[in-house]
Amino acid sequence: MQTLAEIAIAVAGFTAIIGIFQRVNRAQNELARWRIYTVLTTSFGALFAATLPMGLSLVRVEQPGLWRISSGIGAVITLLIYGDLLRTRSKLSAASQKIVAGHPWYVRLTTASGVSITIAHLMNASTAIFAAPSGVYFFCVLGGIAISCTIFGRTVFGPQPSEELPAV
Repeated sequence: MQTLAEIAIAVAGFTAIIGIFQRVNRAQNELARWRIYTVLTTSFGALFAATLPMGLSLVRVEQPGLWRISSGIGAVITLLIYGDLLRTRSKLSAASQKIVAGHPWYVRLTTASGVSITIAHLMNASTAIFAAPSGVYFFCVLGGIAISCTIFGRTVFGPQPSEELPAV
């Protein structure tokens, strides 16, 4: 879990560097800001999920309850993050929303991943999965990091915001 937390911090750190370079180059627009916000939000969500079991173990929560409680909290956090991302996406201008919608594979991938992670968290919390709860939790956190990395890759290697929208 510590390694996953370090990966989440690295993704968030690189995203912050990209944000700084875009601000210096004055290439920021609402789509660029939304993409950076999305990466940072999912990275910090994965970071929180990766460190949550360590925090719960400090207050003496025993296994397997530790993983079940972590999964329940992880499901709530995942729902809050994706709800917030949908809310902020709906506030983008029509031109920005058209660009985001122009990449349906990307939207479907991140949405399906977020839904899958939430379902796995809920099943793990309710003991509906007959697998090691720590392993299921690990893959839920790893999935969150994979989403962050996918969004990060799209932000860095995809069409740059200056090519898609005029700067504000």
